[in-house]
Amino acid sequence: MRQMKPSGIEWVGDIPMGWEVKPLKAILIQRTEKNYPIKTNYILSLTIDKGVIPYCEKLGGGNKAKEDLSQYHLAYPNDIVLNSMNIISGAVGLSKYFGAVSPVYYTLFSKHTGISTSYYNNLFQTKEFQDSLLGFGNGIMVKKSESSGKFNTVRLRIPISKLNIILLPNPKGKEQKAIACYLDSKCNLINNIIEKQKTVIEKLQSYKQSLITEVVTKGLNPNVKMKTSGIEWIGDIPEGWEVRKLKYEFRNLDMLRQPISSENRTSGENMYDYYGASGVIDKVSDYIFDEPLILIGEDGANLLLRNLPLIYVATGKYWVNNHAHILKPKAHNCLSYMAYQLEQVDLGIYLSGSTQPKLTQDNLSIIPVVVPTLDEQLAIADYLDKKCTVIDNVINRKQKLIEKLADYKKSLIYECVTGKKEVAAND
Repeated sequence: MRQMKPSGIEWVGDIPMGWEVKPLKAILIQRTEKNYPIKTNYILSLTIDKGVIPYCEKLGGGNKAKEDLSQYHLAYPNDIVLNSMNIISGAVGLSKYFGAVSPVYYTLFSKHTGISTSYYNNLFQTKEFQDSLLGFGNGIMVKKSESSGKFNTVRLRIPISKLNIILLPNPKGKEQKAIACYLDSKCNLINNIIEKQKTVIEKLQSYKQSLITEVVTKGLNPNVKMKTSGIEWIGDIPEGWEVRKLKYEFRNLDMLRQPISSENRTSGENMYDYYGASGVIDKVSDYIFDEPLILIGEDGANLLLRNLPLIYVATGKYWVNNHAHILKPKAHNCLSYMAYQLEQVDLGIYLSGSTQPKLTQDNLSIIPVVVPTLDEQLAIADYLDKKCTVIDNVINRKQKLIEKLADYKKSLIYECVTGKKEVAAND
């Protein structure tokens, strides 16, 4: 068993006897080379999930690339790229490319052959390192996720002058490279398993959606005679079913909303986080609704992207703000069946606005819904409840496995980069 000694760094703890401790500036140098005159038009972006990637491969929101690339800095292969505003959220990656990066990024390299930027990139990925930076930031807000433990939406800039004086473990060059090589191999294996699990989850989710769409529009009898619905995204429906506008099948309860004082909201228990649509009420006297109702998001780009479910069935005692419509199926309809069906709606043709899509009451009211008999609705809802429960249970097991693998990877990285797990260096 190798001998250890105190590192003097709280988040690192003990390190092997042969290791040193040095400030970052004695190990890595900031690359301040500007893209002027223009040396490259290849823009790089930094993501928490994928590290440094070409800007053209970036998905979702975030800042747009500037047209004037002369103000950008250069990054080279094996440079460590850090987002000065989001280091503590894990915005760190090792570049495989030569390209231009936003001036908000720091690029770090070393002139010494004995320094492995891959080793330090792994060290910077640890939650322990990221948490240790909190006291060094200049920012306006820090919000820690209770579920992941990460600091989200943090505008907390870490000045390079403060980053430079942070003490880091410094193994011998051969051991740095051995640790980096070992972690590359092990993390690639873990990442491959995680990706396979994600692929299975995507296939299960796709199957679940196709199953719901098929059953809510075609029923459970494969031999029933069909007719055209007249709606492209619905297709054919059983001959005895009808297609009606939503306003004839639901009561819209939007007008019953009332403001709830902030002290009576349990914001930590939002049931529909993105839209802020509803929350459980602690005091019985303060709730507005106390029956199962369908909530459907009213505004936001997420409506079009469908990053979250469109429909939420709210239960218990709760309040609803003005970011969601409130629908109550009429007596001849089953709430669960209608919720399954509405989740399949092709929203694109019913939204107003481009930069901030909105599902207005008028557009909501004309959405077509398929209406079987109540008995058929109940049978379909029961069938889907059972099928979806089985699928969801498999998905949940896969997601838990992914979480365990991700936690194991983080633990493995920390144990290796701080010397608590010995990795043999090649002579």
